[in-house]
Amino acid sequence: MTQPMEHRFEIPLVWDSVSKIRLEVGVLFSSYIDEVRDRAVMIASELAENIVKYGAVIDDERVGFITVCLSDEQFSIHSHNAVGDIRHVQAVEAIIEEINDSDDPSKLSISRLRKLIAGSVDGPSQLGLLRVATDGNSDLSCRFGDTVLTIEAVHRDSVGDAA
Repeated sequence: MTQPMEHRFEIPLVWDSVSKIRLEVGVLFSSYIDEVRDRAVMIASELAENIVKYGAVIDDERVGFITVCLSDEQFSIHSHNAVGDIRHVQAVEAIIEEINDSDDPSKLSISRLRKLIAGSVDGPSQLGLLRVATDGNSDLSCRFGDTVLTIEAVHRDSVGDAA
C-alpha cells in the first residue's frame, strides 16, 4: 500500500474557481474508474461552490481551499473557508446533523426540494450537502474555529470497489 496523499487546492472567492476545481480533481482522479472520479469531482465542486458563496475575507485574502486526501482504499474531501456570518455555520451544522440522523438522506433531499418549491425555506438551500451525502455516497462532518468552517466528506466505498 502506498502512502496516503494530500492535495491542497486554493479556491479564490470567484465563480471561475468552481470549474477550475472540477478540472483539477478530475485530473487527480483520472486513473480511477469513472464512478469514483465523477463522485470526487461532484463533491469537490459542491464544496467549492459553498466556499465561493459563503466564504469571507480573512487576513485581507479572499480565498478558501479544498484538500483531497487519497489513499489506495478511500478518499475524503475537505473544504476550509472563513465565515463572516455565524448563521451560515449554524445552517451547515443543522443540515449535517439532520443528514447524519436520517436513515435515508435521499428522502431529506426530496423533502427539501418540496420546501424550496413551496417557498418555505428561510436561508440557504443546502441541496449541495444533501447531494454530497446521497449522490457522493459520503459521510459528512464539520467543525468551526477561529472564524474558519471546515466541512469533511468521507467517501464510504473503497475506491477499488466503487464499480
